[in-house]
Amino acid sequence: EDVAAAGVAVMAWQSAAAVLGCGRPPRHLLQVHDVTDPAVAAAAARGAGLVLSPPGLDLADSATLRERHERDPRAEALAAGLPASAVHGLEAVLGDAHDGTRAGLFGLLLPAVTAVAEQAWSGAGASSWESFSERVAAERVRGGHDALYAPAPAEG
Repeated sequence: EDVAAAGVAVMAWQSAAAVLGCGRPPRHLLQVHDVTDPAVAAAAARGAGLVLSPPGLDLADSATLRERHERDPRAEALAAGLPASAVHGLEAVLGDAHDGTRAGLFGLLLPAVTAVAEQAWSGAGASSWESFSERVAAERVRGGHDALYAPAPAEG
């Protein structure tokens, strides 16, 4: 409460759920990986906002693009009884989605971010895997993977 009284919001891991959350602005945020944790429900009831990690995915996991597109942490949170109003966003776990190369950026990282972003904005099931994969493939083909960003001047 002292932090909120100072006008500052806290974003913390789920382990802080037992002590985080107050009903007045700024709203504290919890990054949540287990929506069935009773401490998360209690924090949400106290006013904490939730940023959801994909269920069953950790930083070392190498998820396929299809798995990233089809995972729905929001549906899991709602099924666990958490209020939709508490959900402030989704986390894109991308530790394995970039190998440090330009080809990795355009071939792995940007499609993975696109999959999570589409789910965050539209919700799982809003587009089929077939529709999504066709759109991502079309973007990757245009300009030799560079369709999403223009080359920097040094890359000519």
